[in-house]
Amino acid sequence: MTAPVTDQTREPTGQVILDISDLTVSFRGQQDPTLSQVSLQLRPGRIHGLVGQSGSGKSLLASAVLGLLPSAAAVRGGSIGYDPGPTEAGVDIARASERELAGMRGTGIGMIFQNPLTTLDPTLTIGRHFSRITSRRDSDQDGTPRDWLARAGFEDPDVVLRSYPHELSGGMRQRAVIALVCSSMPRVIIADEPTTALDTVVQKQVLDLLRSIVDETGVALLLITHDFDVIRYLTDDVTVLRDGKVVESGLTATVTTTPEHSYTRELLAAVPGRGTAPVRVPAGPGDRDDGAHGRETLLSVRNLTKEYTVGGWASGYPRQRRRVVDDVNLDIRRGEIYAVIGRSGSGKSTLARLLGDLVPRTAGKVEGPGRAAVQYVFQDPSSSLNPVKTVGAQISRPLRRYGLPADPETVGAQLEQVGLDGSFASRYPLGLSGGEAQRACFARALAPGPELLILDEPTSALDVLTQRKIISTLLEIRAKRGLTCVFIAHSLGLVEWVADRVGVMDGGRLVDEFPVADLRSPSRSTAVQALIAADLSRQEN
Repeated sequence: MTAPVTDQTREPTGQVILDISDLTVSFRGQQDPTLSQVSLQLRPGRIHGLVGQSGSGKSLLASAVLGLLPSAAAVRGGSIGYDPGPTEAGVDIARASERELAGMRGTGIGMIFQNPLTTLDPTLTIGRHFSRITSRRDSDQDGTPRDWLARAGFEDPDVVLRSYPHELSGGMRQRAVIALVCSSMPRVIIADEPTTALDTVVQKQVLDLLRSIVDETGVALLLITHDFDVIRYLTDDVTVLRDGKVVESGLTATVTTTPEHSYTRELLAAVPGRGTAPVRVPAGPGDRDDGAHGRETLLSVRNLTKEYTVGGWASGYPRQRRRVVDDVNLDIRRGEIYAVIGRSGSGKSTLARLLGDLVPRTAGKVEGPGRAAVQYVFQDPSSSLNPVKTVGAQISRPLRRYGLPADPETVGAQLEQVGLDGSFASRYPLGLSGGEAQRACFARALAPGPELLILDEPTSALDVLTQRKIISTLLEIRAKRGLTCVFIAHSLGLVEWVADRVGVMDGGRLVDEFPVADLRSPSRSTAVQALIAADLSRQEN
């Protein structure tokens, strides 16, 4: 798929579909508002990017537009004007009734949430999800579910249609959600970190899909992201949020090349592959080499295989076996960071779970440290944290389990080392932003002092500044403790920042393995070449 054809120097013209004017939102008992006098406009056929650190108010703004603010939050000022079209009267969403909002959601304003697990019903197949969508447009015009899944990058839509959400990888689930939302052809689409879980190939494919939908239908798209590569590649306009306030806004071409605000410049400087990498502290002999100099093997994997059964009588589709990890052999050296890359659905996350014996293997063996010495940081913090337990309670639990100090001072220190104030110990996961929740997961995983840390897309929910801080902290801890890491990632720039060696998954198999310095070598496998060709940090509009 070719790059989007967009003139990022073209000034916005035409009617305004969504007019957010001086919007102020605050939570009950809060002295300062979370969003303060935020203004932006969406026009047909344009993509407007909203960028800023975790906790800056980006997702809260999206919730306000959909009339889905938390019960403790309320609009204190401003308006959200929505124009549904020539046959209907405009409405101020901030003051609309629930009936008006219900009629607007989906077919008027569609939402692609950051976390597909909270969007999809785990009891329904993807096909059943499509069957529940009511479209105002002719189905032949809009395309069939198979058409939309194919446009979203699925090579075998029929398998996806009969699969349940838990049978798909994180990236596959997100692509399915994007296909579902786009198939109803809304007038406005709000996409909250829509490519967080996607590899470079599918990320570019999905972004190109969103651009083609905008160009073909005239829909207005608000793209919420912390990824400036995505902003550069896709958007026409951009607004930069900091602490709930707009610090800079304008044409993407202007803001990303000649930013006026120091905060915007700081964000741009922290982009992996474009800015300055974190300082690496040597971990000992062989740092940033192929792991062959004086390092013993910590984890040995031989002929590792995992199969799942899909279909069966309950789904209405034939029962069949799917091999998601196929005869993998690898050795992880003590003290190294071993990155695993590959397309979404290639088997990376399943491999990670097999390494720590979280899921039973079909065949093969894994020899290494026991479960007590292995900790995980998963891609999705909302499904990793217990919503009814405070952050502090969840950090102290593994400490107590292994007989370590679990007093408030120790818990606070664990939070502070990942960039959170000690007061976060008393907060619940639902009160955290995506980035804050992921940092809490880091603190919990590092607290018991593991030998092996398995990281499955650990920074996908983090803005670039927080990502840089977390990675720097991880490298420092690795140097002090001799920590070994398996680092699953889609960002090639991030892999080049942190990894010593790289393994490449494709179709469930480990198809390539090399020192990170050789990542962009022309001799690499076709799977690697495809990832590199789609790397947004190297794309030019």
